[in-house]
Amino acid sequence: PVEIMPASPPPVMTLEPVVDSINDLTASVNQLQSLIKTTVLPVIILILLVGIGIMVKTGQ
Repeated sequence: PVEIMPASPPPVMTLEPVVDSINDLTASVNQLQSLIKTTVLPVIILILLVGIGIMVKTGQ
């Protein structure tokens, strides 16, 4: 007699790793944003002020 095997159920996809990686990405983006706010922005402002000061000094 021919035996018909029952179809195996499709593999269950777990979305947890995907959600975790998205959360990690969001956290690192926020960290980068705060780093830019605290370090890069003041440095740019300082360079700008020094540049203006040099221009004013050489203009006199």
